[in-house]
Amino acid sequence: MTQTAARSGATVLPVSRPYSVLSVHFDKSKDPAALHQALEVTQIRLAACDSVEQARQIIDRLRPIAGLLYYGPRIDAAAIQATASLMEFAPRLRLIALVDADLTSSAELATLVAKGLIHDFHRLPVCSERLMFSLGHIAGLVALENSDLRADLLIAATDQSDAHVVGASPPIARVFQQIRKFAEVDAPVLVTGETGTGKELAARAIHDRSAFRKGPFVSINCAGLPTSIIESELFGYERGAFTGAIKQKIGRIEAARGGTLFLDEIGDLPIEVQGHLLRFLQEKTIERLGGTKSITVDTRVIAATNVSLEAAIKTGRFREDLYYRLNVLTIDMPPLRDRGDDVQLLATYFLRKFSSELKLPKLGFHDSALEKMQRYRWPGNVRELISSVRRAVVIGEGRWLMAADLTFSESTKAERVALPDLATARQQLEEKLMRDALRINSGNIKRAAKELGVSRVTFYRLMEKYRIQPDALAVPRPAVPRIVPPRPPVPRPSLHKGKRGALARRRARDDSEDSDLPGDAGA
Repeated sequence: MTQTAARSGATVLPVSRPYSVLSVHFDKSKDPAALHQALEVTQIRLAACDSVEQARQIIDRLRPIAGLLYYGPRIDAAAIQATASLMEFAPRLRLIALVDADLTSSAELATLVAKGLIHDFHRLPVCSERLMFSLGHIAGLVALENSDLRADLLIAATDQSDAHVVGASPPIARVFQQIRKFAEVDAPVLVTGETGTGKELAARAIHDRSAFRKGPFVSINCAGLPTSIIESELFGYERGAFTGAIKQKIGRIEAARGGTLFLDEIGDLPIEVQGHLLRFLQEKTIERLGGTKSITVDTRVIAATNVSLEAAIKTGRFREDLYYRLNVLTIDMPPLRDRGDDVQLLATYFLRKFSSELKLPKLGFHDSALEKMQRYRWPGNVRELISSVRRAVVIGEGRWLMAADLTFSESTKAERVALPDLATARQQLEEKLMRDALRINSGNIKRAAKELGVSRVTFYRLMEKYRIQPDALAVPRPAVPRIVPPRPPVPRPSLHKGKRGALARRRARDDSEDSDLPGDAGA
């Protein structure tokens, strides 16, 4: 039960009246008659006692909604220990301290409040109106908790098969729907997802709804078995099959006859064993090591993996034909960070479970703790959430778990979900779009502004705001080699013609020189 839920406007189931209220008088010199007079006109059934042992008997018999504690003139260590013992016996019982005016600022009362041992305190003499207001509020909280408990019991009673997986978010609702559909048909199921998302729980839920639910559920961790013995563990062996085989052994596959065989971490199965498993999936028969007789095994096969089998096929670590045999029906378990409010639902579920198992009274999570869990990315998924809640229940001092009680193994910035404010997010998106537009358009401002639907003036102003240099973002175009067309071949004159031409040019030059001689001018 969270503080937020306690303040919500949910429908409150009425608590039967008159209310049963426990009254414990640690100071035996005080006469409880005054308290009886203050509550005699109200609908309160008061049960008084003066020891923790008597209080336990009253709690078992009457199931009171609250307890009133008289401490007397001082709160000593014995009274604090008695209060803690009472709270450990009845974790959900709200205790109200009735103290003298001198004790309202005492360190002992502060200790009771800090450790969450008391729900409230009232100053003596008792104001019946204020006390009735507190008891009425407690009655509403008890009614809310009873409604949550009835709902949990109703869900568990009507749908036992899905009780393995807890959640209400759309991703996990799709998983529930697939579990119900796949359980009705006898076909291999491949469950994928990160480590800690609950793949084996989904497999058990399918088994519990299937026609094989009366048979055994045999789980095999393919990554945890040594390579040297994994084949004998899966298929078994006959006596004398190898050194040390002094008697016949039934393998895991044969042990799952009539039930469900769950192959966890199937991606780590050795490649030499994958061929034998493929034959079993095709023919529903096996042969023990050292044997020659084929044994028919009717069992349902569910496999799970946290690695990409497609990538394993490309690297040669997984057989493609085996992949298609296993991947008939597929369930992808969503990571916890994608399940929204399921974080709070799961945390509350495990808080109740561990509080009961460890006998440590905890009412719920403080709002700061809920916010911290909601912002965390949970790399270990549900498995990490379980260990975090169990640790918080042990180390938490008060009845409400605070944010400081949640110590996550990963505390780096990358593992936390931090949402920026709207103005910062808008500026980041605006700058990214401008840089992308300039990069795509090779630094051309006119085309980049046109693509974003703004004027060049606005674009220049935003460039100055974000200090963007267009030349730095321009994508250099690859150099295009210049293609020069080949020149047509020039015909070369023959050597003979070349010589004649040279002689003719020389003769013409000689004739011109002779015509310029002085002796020829008078002829």
